[in-house]
Amino acid sequence: HILSSARTETLKSLCDTLQDEQQYDVDATPDDPAFTAFSSSSEKSLEEKGMMRKAAAAAQVASMIRVKIQKDIDALFMLLRLYSSSSFLTMKCLRYFMETSSHNRSKSRNKRNIFIRI
Repeated sequence: HILSSARTETLKSLCDTLQDEQQYDVDATPDDPAFTAFSSSSEKSLEEKGMMRKAAAAAQVASMIRVKIQKDIDALFMLLRLYSSSSFLTMKCLRYFMETSSHNRSKSRNKRNIFIRI
C-alpha cells in the first residue's frame, strides 16, 4: 500500500510538472521586446536599451526554469519507474509465497491422510 501511494503521488507530481513545463514552453513571438525591430539609427534611447536588457533577463530566467523543470520531470520519471518496478516485484513475491504456502499445505494434508490410513 505504501508503494502504491508513493507511486500515485509521484504520478500526480509528474502531471503537475508537465503542466508547468507547458507554461514555460511558449516560443518567443515577434511581439516579444527581445525580438522587436528597433529603428535603424545607431543610437538607441535608454528606454529601448532597458527594454532589451529586461527581455534578455526574462528569456534567461525562462530558460533556467525550463531546464529545472526538465530535470524535475526526469527525476519523477525515474521515481515512477522505481515505484512501479517495486510494486511489480512485491506482487510477484506475494504470488510466489501464496503458491508455496498452498503447495506446502496440500503436502501436509496428504501426509495426514496417509498417516490416518495406516
